[in-house]
Amino acid sequence: MEKLLNFITIEMIVSITIYVAFGVLIIPLINKIVKKSIAIRYRKKTKSKQQATITKLLQNIIKYVGWTIVLIGILGSLGINTSALIASAGVLGFAIGFGAQSLITDIIAGLFLIVEDQLDVGDTASINGFKGTIMEIGLKTTKIKNWLGEVKYISNGKIDDVINYSKENPFVYIDVPITYEEKLPKALKVIEQINKKLEKEISDIISPVEILGVNELADSSVNIRILAETKKESQFEVKRKMLEIIKNELDKNKITIPYPHIEIIGDKNGNAI
Repeated sequence: MEKLLNFITIEMIVSITIYVAFGVLIIPLINKIVKKSIAIRYRKKTKSKQQATITKLLQNIIKYVGWTIVLIGILGSLGINTSALIASAGVLGFAIGFGAQSLITDIIAGLFLIVEDQLDVGDTASINGFKGTIMEIGLKTTKIKNWLGEVKYISNGKIDDVINYSKENPFVYIDVPITYEEKLPKALKVIEQINKKLEKEISDIISPVEILGVNELADSSVNIRILAETKKESQFEVKRKMLEIIKNELDKNKITIPYPHIEIIGDKNGNAI
């Protein structure tokens, strides 16, 4: 204990305190300044999601670099030759360079995701077949949560297939099935009336609902396709509401929706043959 006390000097304590204070106080302050500066830049723009993504990324970079400087400074204050340590780290880095290629790939891929505006925090997207809301785009991984609450971490370098549902106004299409016995002109007229009701009752539909026409002659139904443009990220809820209204209105107009029937043939005693 006495040797340790003799080893630690006042200069060391002061120096270590300064570095720790830098990490605890200055790094968060710099992050606040970065957040405020980006907010000022995006003040008159509508890309709030991109703002949140870039802010989070820059804050992570500042945090990693800042605490690395703090660590090296503390080691230097304790009398450790940090130059030799950095040189040794360089040799070690060269030795494991091939293993770090995936990390570098992830970082570069993450930067391109942001620079090319492919994804933003808060977007609804499908990444490699996993659909959900983008929670975070980090230096190495992207975090996405689906509607079940499942969170998936995907390495940026492994993101091959991206579908972003939040960049443009999406369209919802529904095939309305009617029986072959139903008169087509009557069905089209009823569907036209239904479309007007959809436009009136669903505020997230932003343009007139179109009848595209007969889309398929299926085994037991004639399918008439309708198309609706919706507000961003509302297409799933809109589709559910549309289906509910379509079903109710078809029932009111006595238009039957085809469904599978099972016909059982029996003998005169009621036994199935």
